[in-house]
Amino acid sequence: LASEICETPISLVSLIDEHRQWFKSDHGLGASETPRELAFCAHAILEPNELFEVPDALKDERFHNNPLVADKPDVRFYAGMPLVNSQGFALGTLCVIDHKPRNLTKEQKSALESLARQVVGQMELRRKIHELEASKKQVERLNEELEQFAYVASHDLKTPLRGIHSLATWLKEEYEEVLGKEGMEYINLIHKRTNSLQDLIEGILSYSKSGSLREGKTSIDTRKLVEECISNCAPPKEFSITLEGDFPMLQTHPVALQQVFQNLISNAIKYNDKELPLVVISCEQT
Repeated sequence: LASEICETPISLVSLIDEHRQWFKSDHGLGASETPRELAFCAHAILEPNELFEVPDALKDERFHNNPLVADKPDVRFYAGMPLVNSQGFALGTLCVIDHKPRNLTKEQKSALESLARQVVGQMELRRKIHELEASKKQVERLNEELEQFAYVASHDLKTPLRGIHSLATWLKEEYEEVLGKEGMEYINLIHKRTNSLQDLIEGILSYSKSGSLREGKTSIDTRKLVEECISNCAPPKEFSITLEGDFPMLQTHPVALQQVFQNLISNAIKYNDKELPLVVISCEQT
């Protein structure tokens, strides 16, 4: 497109490094790179915001002895617009080359500048795509590790949990008369909490497989969830925990929300140093 607009047989997207200019894109030249000391583009990037134009290289002291001028590809005319990235670095140029002396028109210069910005846009976009692909692979790897960890952890937790549940069941069946009403209430509480913990383990395993809060959402009664969390935290008898106002139904992942509430309530109990400890839980929309 640059060659078409500027009416030149050669156009290049060149990138400059320490020792060479390398052609990211080439129309009409058929080469992949040249040494930096021969590169017209190495001069162009010194003025990042200006179009660099050489009307006749044979009459220019900087280039008349250049092998690219004296021999093939017989450079006579050169115009290059620096490719400046979002960080302000001039990485190379979009340039056009002709075998005869000439000048670009005002319209051609403007078009070349616009095309250079498009080149930078394409390069930046490609770089971001590569970064996103790398991030995606890392997330997938971490999700696999998380799923594996959750599987092993849940398996290791279920074994002692089943033991506790079985022991509580045995105590309930064999020692109901000895334990009495209060003792049986504690046994039932152990059953209730082991079941709750079993559900939590299954939820964590399910959540680790989904890898996203967007998956596995269900409708949750937040009041009921908070009450379950309070029960699981087993506050001391001297603690007063009250729920104030309305609690909404939410569409979210139950395990994630339960972990939030359980940590908040647990910390409220653990770090409360009042003589008459009071924990108030309320909900408001913001």
